[in-house]
Amino acid sequence: MTTITIHPQAFVERMEAHWTGPLGNVASDSLRKAWQQMATAFEKHVTAHGDPDWGNEWTILQPATGSGKSQGAAVYCSMLAQYETTAEHPGVLIVVRHIADANGMADTINGLAGRTDYAKAYHSESGGPGVLESLRDFPVLVICHRAYEMALDALGQEGTIRRTWPYFHGWGLDTRKLVVVDECLDIVEESRGELDGLRLTLGAIPESVRRLHPGAVMAVEELVSIMSRMGDKTLDKGERLAETILIKQAMEGNASIDITGLRAALRLVPFDQQVRMEDKVFRGRQAQEHDDRLRSVDTILRSWVYYAKVAKAGHTLNTARLLIPEETKGAVVLDATASSNLIYQLFKDARVIKAPEGVRNYRNVRLHVNRDHRVGKMALLNDGADLIAAVFKDLDVRIAGRSAFVVSHKQVEATVARCAATFEVKTGHWNAITGSNLWRDCSVAVVIGLPYRPDTWSANTFMALQGVQTTDWLRAGLRPFGDHKDIRAALRRGQIVTDVVQAVNRIRCRKVIDGEGNCPAADVFLLLPPDAEGDDILAGIVDLMKGIDVQPWTLTTYAPTAKKRGRKAGTGEVARSVLAAHLYLKGRLPGKTTKVELRGDLQINDKGWEALVASAADLQPFGIEYRVEGKGRGSKAYFHKA
Repeated sequence: MTTITIHPQAFVERMEAHWTGPLGNVASDSLRKAWQQMATAFEKHVTAHGDPDWGNEWTILQPATGSGKSQGAAVYCSMLAQYETTAEHPGVLIVVRHIADANGMADTINGLAGRTDYAKAYHSESGGPGVLESLRDFPVLVICHRAYEMALDALGQEGTIRRTWPYFHGWGLDTRKLVVVDECLDIVEESRGELDGLRLTLGAIPESVRRLHPGAVMAVEELVSIMSRMGDKTLDKGERLAETILIKQAMEGNASIDITGLRAALRLVPFDQQVRMEDKVFRGRQAQEHDDRLRSVDTILRSWVYYAKVAKAGHTLNTARLLIPEETKGAVVLDATASSNLIYQLFKDARVIKAPEGVRNYRNVRLHVNRDHRVGKMALLNDGADLIAAVFKDLDVRIAGRSAFVVSHKQVEATVARCAATFEVKTGHWNAITGSNLWRDCSVAVVIGLPYRPDTWSANTFMALQGVQTTDWLRAGLRPFGDHKDIRAALRRGQIVTDVVQAVNRIRCRKVIDGEGNCPAADVFLLLPPDAEGDDILAGIVDLMKGIDVQPWTLTTYAPTAKKRGRKAGTGEVARSVLAAHLYLKGRLPGKTTKVELRGDLQINDKGWEALVASAADLQPFGIEYRVEGKGRGSKAYFHKA
């Protein structure tokens, strides 16, 4: 019997009844076109499953936030519930962001289908004996993005992906013909070996484990040796080794080394007893940290590798791989911000479909923009307390009595939460907000700090999708690709725009209130840098949020403390530099921190360095001391943490 699909027009009718009935929303011609586009894509993927010509295609749809993409996936699956057998039912796998989303999606589908055993949510809280093996009995399976990534976690001795994915992809004696990804899936997995971290892991391996896994231990030691030698070169004048391709293929001689045995052995080591304590939580945390490092080593040993010196992480080896198992045979991705996510332009199997016009209109949203700040994580941690206080003082007047979602960096969120305010404050942080509905009733969004990713992210992403490049490419000022003058800069800007728009659309502007796609009145307050990158980010937001009303925002009570070119640092700025350096050194792993590293990571100037050296005695109680090796011009100064 032929596998059944749902006719797009029948789906549109059912979806509109659900949308305007139980959900109490308003429909429009534009929404109907978007729903028809969704059903057509689902139908095409089911019928083309296994087709050698385009069965592996990933269809990227861009249904606007608030247009019912998640509800649409649930309605479509519920309409398939009348078919029982694998010959008729296509079998559906839905990948969502969070555990709560997975539970909610499965409950919604079961409720619409009038059944309790039709859709199954599987995640870290739903496991148990036999559960994994039973997943193929459910016509619809809902998993989290993390579960998808974990299914591809470990590499076996031959360097192939461990075969855990079939548990998700299997449907009866067949395979699921429709895979739906709700929100953008992180299809690139980055792996980084850090010098300080791997040294800690090597030091924690007991002698008995070393003797059982000598080859794996030697491989880790070799990676440490490589990073140490590269680190020494960065201290020599005239050397520019910020990013250097080391290996274009898997490391010769190491391709057959099995790290999984060493990983398994370390999971059984009582790390708490190594420091003469009994603490199962500490033991588990240490085991996880060591395992994460060795998992990265496992990938590094079998792929292209490049060296990079990274802020905070220090000397590193890096690689990345594409997280697309062959069994998926394509998927439908529902990503409202797809047009700004350049990953799809690099992914050869992706086909981005233009969304219907008029689904959303953001003319009722006022975007207040302030353009005079450093808004990266380290800038806000080191010098952001006054800025945050000024933002809250200003908003106390502007939005008193309203409810505001304030998004910031994870390390800054506690500072934000402590601020007193005349308005209700609900906080969230980057990497933990996409797709969430926790803040949907807020009428204000405040963005304090932008989610910059490490410089290595753009290189990793490009090379995972387009193949390894050269050292000259890594170090070049411009790296043309398509219409982009520099693809690494474009990737970085596109990701920031995507994250900011996702954050802003967590509040009530995500809701459609009429047939023209309008939303309730809302305000967004955004801090941006004053440079060209800030211009590009703002342009990207305006492009995605059609009709948004952009207005200047002035913080009258705040004077920027960012160092201006040519201006001498005052005593207050020096004191802040010293405080920032103390916090930085206390947070570092044991080992050296050179003047070059401090200047590069904290932009500390000569006066700041002199003041830091003068305050060295204050760091001694924390096991940190100032040292100088050699004399004269050949001397090397650094701080050492025991």
